[in-house]
Amino acid sequence: MFDLLYPLGLIAFAVLPAHAAASASRAVMLGLLFGFFTYATYDLANQAILRNWITTLSVVDIVWGGLLGGGSPYCGYSAARHLLTV
Repeated sequence: MFDLLYPLGLIAFAVLPAHAAASASRAVMLGLLFGFFTYATYDLANQAILRNWITTLSVVDIVWGGLLGGGSPYCGYSAARHLLTV
């Protein structure tokens, strides 16, 4: 379910607001925050619940979530801008 909902969240919380503001940097920043918080929620919950969950895994995964969240909306924003202005 995550793989279906995550892109929808990025569209709703990063791509569409950035498109309304006509700002690629807004897409990146909102996506980065969305990715950071969604991955942090998952990783920190696992760290609190699972005995063998290591901190390094959480840190790396949260950074990855932020990078993924920041890069994907930029691509989505660029595609939407190109498709909607042609």
